[in-house]
Amino acid sequence: MRARTYRAALKGKTALQKAVTAIGELEVLNSTLITRPSSKGLPPPHLTIAVMNSGKAANVYPSEATFWFDRRLVPGENHDEALKEITDVLDALKKEDDSFDYQLTVTSRRPLLDIPKDDPFIQLVAKSYKEVMGKDVEMVAEPWGSDAAWIRKVTHMPIPNFGAANGENEMGKANEKISTQKYLDFIKVYMMTVVNALS
Repeated sequence: MRARTYRAALKGKTALQKAVTAIGELEVLNSTLITRPSSKGLPPPHLTIAVMNSGKAANVYPSEATFWFDRRLVPGENHDEALKEITDVLDALKKEDDSFDYQLTVTSRRPLLDIPKDDPFIQLVAKSYKEVMGKDVEMVAEPWGSDAAWIRKVTHMPIPNFGAANGENEMGKANEKISTQKYLDFIKVYMMTVVNALS
């Protein structure tokens, strides 16, 4: 969001105020997104405003405001359609107020990692897990990203997120951890997967 720089005593909407307005409208969009049905046990699509910066000093009219958001896709959605929903909201604000301006930069277009449970490699991994651990592996869908999605997009290889961490309880946090026993168990599972793949 941009506006001209003035001393704070002058009137008019600052870039920060315009950004707050835009965020409010994007929250309205999000309230629609979260009502959409999803599949595979995933939560619905959603948009989260995650970071915001504006202003240089308390007595200076902020001329720019930057905010970052995260738009989570679910199977059946694509990046272009999701992006258009966002730009439609921002363009509507621009149409109402010609002093409203924005620049949108996409920092990630991570593809969905969507692998059928009956894929032969997934079944091989599940078999190997059961041979080592003595129980069936739990297969789930989760609403987070993975570099495996890029590898799958390029190679078409089925690369599941499969490891010792206990989902959201242990991954992607400041105190990220896994137990030593789980780590050692998964080394055995990975090795059994290699043995089964080569036999």
